[in-house]
Amino acid sequence: MPDLYELFFELSNEDRVNILRLLQREHINLTNISTKLELRNQESSRHLSRLEESRLVHKNTDGTYQVTAFAELILRKQDEIGFLLEHRDYFNSHSLDGLPSDLVAKLGVLANSEHVDDTLIALQVVKRIIDESEEYLFRLSDQFLMVLMDPIVAATDRGIHYCFIYSANIKVPPDATDTVRLRGARDRGNFFSYTHENVSAFMVMSEKEVMLAFPKLDGSYDYTGFNSTDIEVLRWCKELYEYHNAERMPPLPLWKDIP
Repeated sequence: MPDLYELFFELSNEDRVNILRLLQREHINLTNISTKLELRNQESSRHLSRLEESRLVHKNTDGTYQVTAFAELILRKQDEIGFLLEHRDYFNSHSLDGLPSDLVAKLGVLANSEHVDDTLIALQVVKRIIDESEEYLFRLSDQFLMVLMDPIVAATDRGIHYCFIYSANIKVPPDATDTVRLRGARDRGNFFSYTHENVSAFMVMSEKEVMLAFPKLDGSYDYTGFNSTDIEVLRWCKELYEYHNAERMPPLPLWKDIP
């Protein structure tokens, strides 16, 4: 894979990457590149020659330079790698094994989110998302988390469409039958619950915000992860929910003996 290593070498130089970023924003000539990046013309010329040889930069007839379509793609992937590097400790301690490969390939979209590294804060964010929802709530979870029952019931009482998918092998707590409080919402048609053989993430998502967390390497959750209102992140999370929804199974009969 010599071409790949050559590309990595070109991108390993900070000045060359800065030139690419600059030309991504505007088409300018050698002198302006040198001025804006505080480089000597000789240095800029040398870097531009290398970038042209790698087909990352194109020189226009008017003497200005611009990035190629290929470079645009590479810079996008570089942003994704930058996101992974920034959160390497999180991804070294959490697993994405259960995610479909197409979503893993687009994981860089989560760069448009805020990392929440405290469990209590993460659950506070979840409660806020539920409280502020106006249309719907999509939820994936490994646990019932009965601490969320009051805000969820309140959300369904005001007409929020609530869909909950949880692990088929979920550990049912003694107070799980308290979910019978959602029977009215189920009868009204704005609450649906299902199980799934392998829920691969924790997620609470409204039409405008999401809190997303991945399991730790041992399969348990600390609920730390990523919070965002970005439309691309919401689209990614919606795909994650639909991936689970496509293979949903019936819910557990928690209310079977409750009149």
